Amino acid sequence: MRKRNTGTDIMGGQDSFLDIVTNVVGILIILVMIAGVKAQNAPSPQETTSTAAAETAAVTAETATTAETLAKLDEGYKTLLEKAGAAATTRSKVEELGEQTATIQEQIQAQSEQYAQLFDLMTSVLAGIDLEAEKKDQTLKEALELKRQLLEQDAKLEQLDKTKNWMLAHRPQATVLENMPTPISRTVDDKEIQFRLKGGRIAYVPFTELFDKLKAEVSENKNRLFKQKSSSGIVGPLDGFNLQYMLVMYDVAMHDAYGTGIGTRLELDYAELIPLNEQIGEPLREAIASPNSEFVNCVKRYRQDIYTITVWVYPDSFEEYRELKKFLYAKGYQVAARPLEFEQPISGSPRGTKSAAQ
Repeated sequence: MRKRNTGTDIMGGQDSFLDIVTNVVGILIILVMIAGVKAQNAPSPQETTSTAAAETAAVTAETATTAETLAKLDEGYKTLLEKAGAAATTRSKVEELGEQTATIQEQIQAQSEQYAQLFDLMTSVLAGIDLEAEKKDQTLKEALELKRQLLEQDAKLEQLDKTKNWMLAHRPQATVLENMPTPISRTVDDKEIQFRLKGGRIAYVPFTELFDKLKAEVSENKNRLFKQKSSSGIVGPLDGFNLQYMLVMYDVAMHDAYGTGIGTRLELDYAELIPLNEQIGEPLREAIASPNSEFVNCVKRYRQDIYTITVWVYPDSFEEYRELKKFLYAKGYQVAARPLEFEQPISGSPRGTKSAAQ
């Protein structure tokens, strides 16, 4: 049902209308007051012009500043573009260097593999060289042994034949025989001085000195020598001679307080004296005639009661040997002769014989 309006409702509506009118009038009064205040504070035309000019100048300055800022920004942008291009180039170079580094590493790896292969090959070659050297030493030993055996077997026959032929070719018109008593010969167990008489020339043979050098060399290299079955070499030169030698290693039975065992021993198998030339030494007749010759001064250094003089004499110097023997007998020395054939070198061996002195 619709509610009926009463007098109270009509009075209420009039009050609301009055409130609205009052509020509108108040608002108008406020607006008028605001307009009056603005009118009092409004600038004069000159001030307005100055203010506008100032604002225009400020705008112009701001515009110039903005233009300058834009120019700087443009320049900075270009710089950034250039740096970006340089960075891209640098990055490209870095990538290229990275590729080159990878390539170099691959090459290094390949070379390392090649070096490893070369090292293996070199090791194999060195082992082959050691084996060949051992075979060569064995071959040299066998050759020297055969040579020694041949010399021992054929020396006497060839010496007699060559001596006979030489004596027939150089037989003098007349020979004066001198009777020289020959003392009983004995084996030389004392110290010896050795000389070579060949082509009428007498030369000192440094057998002892060269053997001392050989002993020093063996002592210095004994660790290496004991690892080889045989070894050869040359010491010298000394006083016009070299010493060529052959060493062999063999097993020996050893006895001590703990029992019997097997040891190794290094021994000289064969040695030869090789002259540097065939004209070494002095002519014998000049040597014994001069009291200051090398031969006489050498002999003076050795006592007659201790040393025996051994002469390695060749077929072409038998007559000179007779003169030498007579000279040394007069000085009180005992003399031992070791005849040799023309091509036979002065040699020594543990299986050789000692000199026989008179």
